[in-house]
Amino acid sequence: MTELIIAAASPRALETARRLRQALGAGAVSVIEGDAERMVQRLLRQDRPLVCILPAETVVRAVAPLLTSYGTVSPVIWLDEDGRYALALAGDAGAWARRIAAALGAAALGASAVRELEGPDVHLIGRRWGWRIDNPAALDVVARAVRRGEPIAVFQDAGQRDWWQAFGNWPHHFERVDAWPTEGSWAGVIVISDRQPRPEPSPLAGRTLIFRPQTLTLGVSGCRGITVEQLDEYCQKLFEMHGLNLLSLAAVGTSDVHRHEAGLVAFAEQREIPLLPYAADKLALLCHPDQPEVEPCEPAAMLSAGVTQLTVRSTQFPNAFLAVARRAVR
Repeated sequence: MTELIIAAASPRALETARRLRQALGAGAVSVIEGDAERMVQRLLRQDRPLVCILPAETVVRAVAPLLTSYGTVSPVIWLDEDGRYALALAGDAGAWARRIAAALGAAALGASAVRELEGPDVHLIGRRWGWRIDNPAALDVVARAVRRGEPIAVFQDAGQRDWWQAFGNWPHHFERVDAWPTEGSWAGVIVISDRQPRPEPSPLAGRTLIFRPQTLTLGVSGCRGITVEQLDEYCQKLFEMHGLNLLSLAAVGTSDVHRHEAGLVAFAEQREIPLLPYAADKLALLCHPDQPEVEPCEPAAMLSAGVTQLTVRSTQFPNAFLAVARRAVR
């Protein structure tokens, strides 16, 4: 048997590499450290079959320039960290992938299967709708767990429900949960919510990636002379009072008479959201006849959200009235 190289980086991958070498009775294990792409390219130049127990995107980035320059490479086989799936990634690797799969009791895959197995690229979740990531520090941890096919909990109570369809089928290792914070032996948690629960100590906190869909609209009235600092303070207090997150604020609605109010304009500009002024007759359409004293902030919030219900009724502050509505998304 042609001597092959088995490249691995993580402890779990190295364990699988040694298991493969033992099962095949051949193979040299190479520990990948530092610049993984460059090390993979160096190994490929040895003109020996290469098994990569590494993130698939790392291997693809390493192989692509060589294919562009030379047109072909030695057989490259991608293997997941647990040795469950083998993919002929480049070169004449089909027979090798089947041999490796047979040795480990794994499945030999077609090229189209890797994307589904690895799950979505979490960096791209919700990007097309402007979703924001609340805690970027958890991004790499959750992304690694997704790539490895480890159990991922998904909680969602806001935002577009079909976000996952852009990545193919629902990932096999994702499971929907109905509570957040959640408990369990999850390798990662994905949260899609515009709410802000009270902080609670949780062993999953560092493995929870929170996406903030753009679902909340703020209605403002009675704000003549307000400063941007005042409005920012009032808005933060209002959102905290009602357990909402400001990263989900999508627009500010107000009456036409306040469209040039400096503090209001600056507030919208700083948060990079639109300021939506409405004429008095349009605001009146959403005022109930039995409540003639309704503050314009309420219909302004609802019109901005395209709904007829409020999430937070008019709340009075020293020099402004604020209300919040939630956009309906499917």
